[in-house]
Amino acid sequence: NSYPSKVDACANIHNDHISRKLSFKYEDVKACYETFPFDKDNATRTIETLKSIFANFYSFLDQARDPPTKGFTYRSINVLSELDSLLKNNYTTDIQFMAFSFDQQFSMYSIVKHNGTQQIKVFNDSIDSKNIDCLVTHIDDESAMDVIIKYANDSIRTSRDLGVRFNNALASLTLQGGKISLSQQFTSRILLPKNPTISYTLDCDGKINKITRGWKITARNDSIFNNFTDSTSYWNNICINQPLQASSGLSYESKRELDEYEPTLEEGKLIIDAYIIRFYTLRDFGVAVISTESIDDKYASNNDLLIDLLSTINQGFQSFANMGIKKVVLDLTNNGGGAAFIAHYITQLLFRDIRNFPFDVKITEAAKLVIEQSTAKNISSEFDINGSYISEKTNTSFTNVSDFIGNNYYIRGGLKIRYSEKGFNSDEQIISEFLGNISKPLPWTAENLIILTNGFCGSACAHITQRLAEVNVKTVAVGGLSNKPLSFACFAGGFVVTSDTFFQYLKNLSLLNNDLMPKQFPLATTISFTVNEAYSIKNPDEVLEFSFRPSNYKLYYDEKSIRDPSKLWIQAAALIENKP
Repeated sequence: NSYPSKVDACANIHNDHISRKLSFKYEDVKACYETFPFDKDNATRTIETLKSIFANFYSFLDQARDPPTKGFTYRSINVLSELDSLLKNNYTTDIQFMAFSFDQQFSMYSIVKHNGTQQIKVFNDSIDSKNIDCLVTHIDDESAMDVIIKYANDSIRTSRDLGVRFNNALASLTLQGGKISLSQQFTSRILLPKNPTISYTLDCDGKINKITRGWKITARNDSIFNNFTDSTSYWNNICINQPLQASSGLSYESKRELDEYEPTLEEGKLIIDAYIIRFYTLRDFGVAVISTESIDDKYASNNDLLIDLLSTINQGFQSFANMGIKKVVLDLTNNGGGAAFIAHYITQLLFRDIRNFPFDVKITEAAKLVIEQSTAKNISSEFDINGSYISEKTNTSFTNVSDFIGNNYYIRGGLKIRYSEKGFNSDEQIISEFLGNISKPLPWTAENLIILTNGFCGSACAHITQRLAEVNVKTVAVGGLSNKPLSFACFAGGFVVTSDTFFQYLKNLSLLNNDLMPKQFPLATTISFTVNEAYSIKNPDEVLEFSFRPSNYKLYYDEKSIRDPSKLWIQAAALIENKP
């Protein structure tokens, strides 16, 4: 079926694209999204697929029911019951696609004054630069702090720590794709905002000014316009599920649309740019700004390029050692995850004998079948035990599938749940051999290093920071809420796959139509889910995903350090113990 409306808002958007309009109208995007009436059958089939995925393959389904760990702010949840309850709501439309970006060309940050008072200020305003650094007292006539905290609590999912979510709502800098960019979620969104405008009350040196900002709306990917000209073609070519195409698995990739914002450093000399790591020297210490978030496909598909990248990363750290640098700041601010291999490489480069965190997999009949078939057919995935895991008990490959599946039951969410034996990621030996061939061990101990983050350091990033913290590398977190501890990492969970990739696995295993397996979504829908869970090495029963780990030290942004990270590097380096 197709669902054209009387005034075709989807066609309006396409026409504006042809006319090279700089922004689409909020009313058109909202109406285009709302063009397609609610279909109970599609909704029911979608919910059933989600329930099957979560029940059979999601590692944290059961532990999510437990009360929050002290220090975290979130609601414990019965995922399957919540999915059922969604069908009880009255919907009029199949709304909430994520085809467009919404940006107010306005960004904010937070400072904490010496008396502990926390304030929101203007980071950047592309429309009126006179507003930069003005105090934001109110948003839509409510306290600015209250509005940002509520938005962070209700609408941001990056961490179980509210302080980290608060940081994500506001502006901060991030290294991604080889460039420094600006990250924020309150004024830059991918879900349709509730209202077409937001008002901000500003206090600029005692002068009160109220401004109203709409949304600059652009397509997240212009190629979408090759697929539709009106609502009928939008439905047929974008909403209806297309043939299977696998997207990359084995990582959590948080692809974010960011505005480039190269900072001016008051101090610091860039000595090596390794694309995903920048190496700076300043005063008597070194800084490695690390991005785990994305490596281009060219590295994944070209072994020589990947080896060059890894060698350049090693060269950066070796340069510090050759200069006699005794203190190194590892800045992993604003990392949404990425390549597990890169995370493991960095930890083993810094500490040669380190073991990365072990994983296990939730065992259900469906998961067991996928593990058996993946291993038997040697199809590379998170479920192929030969390709993915080394036994924690024996430090060798698992003998067979039964050896991996084991017979372990843990109480999670008040229920007895079965999990596999624990295994280390099998890239450990490859990395060890590679490092042995290219370099001598680095000279530093934990006392020479410090980790700096804003708490948004997830998945692969968390596996660097949390692992180094377990060998006593100190951590410092920036921002968050005044006088509250702040996590230095988040969602340390494990390997994440997308449903697109997962259904492609099932197809490759000839399991797509198996009764135990989830059915494909009726419409073009994608969800990411964690298929294994990481454990602490220091505390072997501790599941990292639900572990509150506050930083050893805490800093706050000010008007200079929010724009110039060298200010934070200097403060972090000062916290490293000076050893003779």
